[in-house]
Amino acid sequence: MAAKYPKAALRNRFHGNAKVLLKIDPSGKINAVDFLRSSGWWILDQTLAKSVIGCKILDEAPGKELNAAVNYIFRLDEELRFDMDPELIADSCDKSDSVRIADPTENGLGIVVGSLVSKTGEVQRTSLEWASGDEALDRESIRLVKSCKFKPATTAGKQYNAPYSVRLLPVSK
Repeated sequence: MAAKYPKAALRNRFHGNAKVLLKIDPSGKINAVDFLRSSGWWILDQTLAKSVIGCKILDEAPGKELNAAVNYIFRLDEELRFDMDPELIADSCDKSDSVRIADPTENGLGIVVGSLVSKTGEVQRTSLEWASGDEALDRESIRLVKSCKFKPATTAGKQYNAPYSVRLLPVSK
């Protein structure tokens, strides 16, 4: 079940770990994918879903529908990796009453905001990778990510502009 790395994702050095729930039909084929946690990049998530739907993963038909949770890692080749990816500086982001940055161990797709972190640790650009369906929450998520500071990506001690995605969840009230 290897998804081919999209050229645009390679060019932009997108990588990440997705957690998905595979829906397996009675014949042993994957007929749907639900994302429990995004890789951080829509293009990678869609590539994963398209590459696995229709695959027969069980040699013997189970005769009933099954679900299987799977982690999928999109990992860049050595020459494309930074020694150190950007790192969010804890407590550097503005506060929000409506969204919060998700803990990496939490499930839930949430709202995913992609960003380009500059070599000075500032957010240069953002993209809404996964929307919530609530325009106000999506705007607040982008505002919050833009307010954050980062340790920049480095290779051999030199700082670089690099992509970074942030997953946010609505604040429970």
